Amino acid sequence: MIGSEELKQSLTNGTNTNNKLYFYLNKNPVTLENPNPEVTVLDYLRSEGLTGTKLGCGEGGCGACTVVLGNYDTESGQATYLSANACLTPLCSVNGKQVITVEGLGNEKEPHPIQERLAHHHGSQCGFCTPGIVMSLYGILRDNCEPSVADIEEGFDGNLCRCTGYRPILDAAKTFAKDNEEHKACTVGKSKLLGQCLTKDKTFKTYNTQDELQFPQELIDYKTDVSLSANLLQFTNELGYKWLRPSNIDQLIQLKNAFPKAKLIGGNTEVGIEMRLRFMEYKHLVYTGDIKEYTQLNINGETLELGANITLNKLIKELKKALKLVKPHQASTLNALLTNLKWFAGNQIRNFATLAGNIITGSPISDLNPILIATGANLIVESVDGRRSIPMRELYTGYRKNALKENEVAISLEVPLAKESEFVRAYKQAKRKDDDIAIANGFISEKAHAKIKSIDYSEALKIPGVYKIDHKDVPGHNKFGAVIQDEEIFASEEVNTTGQIIAVMLADDKLTARKAANLVKIEYEVLPHVLTIQEAIDQDSLFSQYRHIGRGNLEEEFAQSDHIFEGEHYIAGQEHFYLETQGTLAIPKGEGQEIELISSNQGLNELQMVVAEALDIPFNRVVCKAKRLGGGFGGKESRGTPYGAVAAVAAHTLNRPVRVVLDRDTDMCSSGQRHPFLGKWKLGVTKEGKFKALDVTLYNNAGHSLDLSLGVMDRAVTHVDNCYFFPALNVVGKLAKTNTPSNTAYRGFGGPQGMIICEMMVSEVADKLGIDQLEIRKMNMYEEGQSTHFNNELLDWHVPEMWERILNQSNYNERRELVDKFNSENVWKKRGLAVTPTKFGISFGVKFLNQAGALVHIYTDGSVLLSHGGVEMGQGLHTKMTQICADTLGIPVEQVFISETSTDKVINAAPTAASASSDLNGYAIYNACVELRDRIKPYRDANPNATLKEWAKAAYFDRVNLSANGYYKTPDIGYDFETNQGLLFFYYTSGVSVSEVEIDVLTGDHTILRADIIMDIGQSINVATDIGQIEGAFIQGVGLTTIEEPLFHPDGRTFTKGPGNYKIPGFRDIPQEFYVDILEGKEYKNLKTIKRSKGVGEPPLFMGASVFFAIRDAIKQARLANGITEVLKLTSPATSEKIRLNCQDDLVNLSKVSPKNPTDKLWAHNI
Repeated sequence: MIGSEELKQSLTNGTNTNNKLYFYLNKNPVTLENPNPEVTVLDYLRSEGLTGTKLGCGEGGCGACTVVLGNYDTESGQATYLSANACLTPLCSVNGKQVITVEGLGNEKEPHPIQERLAHHHGSQCGFCTPGIVMSLYGILRDNCEPSVADIEEGFDGNLCRCTGYRPILDAAKTFAKDNEEHKACTVGKSKLLGQCLTKDKTFKTYNTQDELQFPQELIDYKTDVSLSANLLQFTNELGYKWLRPSNIDQLIQLKNAFPKAKLIGGNTEVGIEMRLRFMEYKHLVYTGDIKEYTQLNINGETLELGANITLNKLIKELKKALKLVKPHQASTLNALLTNLKWFAGNQIRNFATLAGNIITGSPISDLNPILIATGANLIVESVDGRRSIPMRELYTGYRKNALKENEVAISLEVPLAKESEFVRAYKQAKRKDDDIAIANGFISEKAHAKIKSIDYSEALKIPGVYKIDHKDVPGHNKFGAVIQDEEIFASEEVNTTGQIIAVMLADDKLTARKAANLVKIEYEVLPHVLTIQEAIDQDSLFSQYRHIGRGNLEEEFAQSDHIFEGEHYIAGQEHFYLETQGTLAIPKGEGQEIELISSNQGLNELQMVVAEALDIPFNRVVCKAKRLGGGFGGKESRGTPYGAVAAVAAHTLNRPVRVVLDRDTDMCSSGQRHPFLGKWKLGVTKEGKFKALDVTLYNNAGHSLDLSLGVMDRAVTHVDNCYFFPALNVVGKLAKTNTPSNTAYRGFGGPQGMIICEMMVSEVADKLGIDQLEIRKMNMYEEGQSTHFNNELLDWHVPEMWERILNQSNYNERRELVDKFNSENVWKKRGLAVTPTKFGISFGVKFLNQAGALVHIYTDGSVLLSHGGVEMGQGLHTKMTQICADTLGIPVEQVFISETSTDKVINAAPTAASASSDLNGYAIYNACVELRDRIKPYRDANPNATLKEWAKAAYFDRVNLSANGYYKTPDIGYDFETNQGLLFFYYTSGVSVSEVEIDVLTGDHTILRADIIMDIGQSINVATDIGQIEGAFIQGVGLTTIEEPLFHPDGRTFTKGPGNYKIPGFRDIPQEFYVDILEGKEYKNLKTIKRSKGVGEPPLFMGASVFFAIRDAIKQARLANGITEVLKLTSPATSEKIRLNCQDDLVNLSKVSPKNPTDKLWAHNI
């Protein structure tokens, strides 16, 4: 056994070591000499042009970067294939492995069976998450070519999708399951549309493992050649970071003795995040993933022995096997471990994270450690000095601190099995069940409110090739704003929120830019700050802009009321969590001060204006383009503008292309979110439950600038009635000015917040009056022809009909009886059932935005190029626009192509928002196509059996213009808030949903058992697209009201900055049964939209609130069982903590604590 000093010498002179990395990338061999230890597989793949692997979060929480790693076990002679997070996997760790990316599977012409089935099932919207989902399913199938439905469902717990609602993805995946005949026959599964199957009569390619990439023989030879594979690998970069890979435990122990400060890496799931997000430096990284020792599980009498180097997924498999070998009473220990492992991170992380890594990097309260401590487990550690045992109860000396000596290595764990008189059970409470271009790295404010006293760039600028850009480099106007210009592109003298851009550091690569930004030193003079809505109210920190709408005689109606109730409700915000973060590539064109921006942006017209003003050039020198966005949801309508402007200023200054792409944590702490709302209401009602008068004041947390907050409030004050008639209604909307990132547009744009406050109020009033929740809603529902409080008449009003229809279709009455029966028979599980209606007005609230343009070219080969002002971000806009164009011209859709959205093709376009883009752009396209159709009509009439190619050629030779502009403006609209007159919304998209949930009273966990939705979306242009929007919006609404909770530190810093502590719904959070229906057979006498269709992007989101109210119903049942009759006040979101605490059982009451100091603040709270 080589000693530590000899090992150091060997590393120095290179004997018995290797500095070449050898692996296969898909089917191609790759050899890299001395690769950089800081580079991840994702970094490398994208630098090589394999951009199908996406950067979504950078911490292994979203799965967008998923690849599959093939490895060869020389003992079994078998290759294994496991999905991995490329964003965390060090490039240096893939030695001797095969890296398979989405490019290695198939392409557009020859898709892989997975890709084909996902496409046919409409399982992709924006598409950003799709490659990662494809690779996760590929990993499942390579590991087990005949998976069960359960295998597939559990295999996706490391992937997130913000668009689809997951159902179509699962339907596609389940066609590969051996035990799922239903999905093989009709793959729409449990999401039914009028009894139809969206993939009926489709035949798919067969999946065969033999057709897949095989593990290369060259790698097998390499792995079996001990003289090559057993060498100690070492890679070093120019900054002195050293990567060391021992091949056995002896080498590991000697390395740890030689380099006691070295950090051990298994899956890199913790260290990678520490280095990237917390800028922690580890000069020596020792990789343990290729060590075969201590990766087993053994049962030794009354003790479970676990190798510390076993991966978590292998541990799960071995524990399941061990269940068959132990005595019944001993099984409780194994089941407790399995229960927590099931919810540990995602499949990709469990594939490579080790037991030792989980224990050593953890704390006494994290993951498996509470179970290990409770069972009296012992950790076995070893060093050159020998081996010793540490009781788990004595392991931790503080948070993320332990009793290991610097040169010790964890090698195994001994877990006593439960005795006959013992029972081990574990619970886990969690918000979600599962878990050549210059590169700019921004330097953003760390203070909520402060003066900038000084900035020291000196250390950063010592790095070769690094530049800085700040407010002094802006040649023109350093201000921007969606309504008023009250923000700076670069903060100059004062910061008003954390996350505000102060400067950017530029370099040739991301790692260098990040290090440079981290070296910038800034001195602040801290000023008082305001964070919450209530603090803003108390300190009168309100914007001058506000809204007021009044209708009816409030005083008279209150006087006629039998009861007057008052209350207030708070709704937390919501992070957009689009999978593709904010990003722009700015390219100076070299003459005439022209610049081109390719931007992930919903509002290209605004970006064009801000960039032109910042660079002090005319608008016609700036071209802004978008091919498609990886999700937007409103978050890229106005908040992408400053990042695009930063890129433009930097590119203009350096005269070279500059890319600005935000990391997930930067995006979440700087780009704003859905507005938190506070509603204070007073309701007059008769004893029968009939509404008489409502007086309500709404506050939203606008953040530090106005942005779109007034428009958001416009929609909140006009939706606070939801679907109910109030004879007198007075609503005031005020905007809280706080020192937080400016909140902005988000799917629903204030409408959901207004409606949630209304429904919370109705629920509480029903309980106070002792009236059934359905009865009070039905008796107060609008009728056809009644007017809203903003004096708009409701026409083509079908909500009452849909209400009755969904109750019948969902078997509501029978299920209500079953829910009541279940609750009477169960103590620790309770069920709830709720029905929620919605009406959502469609139009931009600002009149001038309700216009659109289109440009259509017919080429002489019969192909059509279509341009319009809308941006495709997964909502299927381009699909619908292509259909309208093809239908109007009378040609197949395959002949129509949309290249991109660009400000030099269609000018002055409104942002793609307000669920109005299909209406506006669709009619503009129709008008252009009608003009072209009329021009080619003579040639069509003369030769009716010809093709468009022949007609176009004939027209061209006759010198007929085959290019046409189309324009459209929404008729009749024009509302005045001052007079409360005029048409505000062109029409309404409405619906009703029924949801049933089950809550776990002990943990606060909830499961959506079933959801039924019916929507009135007019005459659908594309049914599959609209169903996708309904389901995706519903699940996003579920997230808003149950799981997603943005939190801030008291000093103003954002606490929830990534998927690690901000949870959006995952695959396991969707309804077990999911039924979607569309109202059909209606004559829309007053609907004047293109094809009589309706906007569908935003309206269904509020339907997800039915889950919130079902949870409220379940909590009520738990409280009643505990003798609590007080009316439940449940705030949104209904997180597991709130569910647990509101059940108000004895265990909760025994656990209550009070702050020692009444002035103490929570370490993280809502705003």
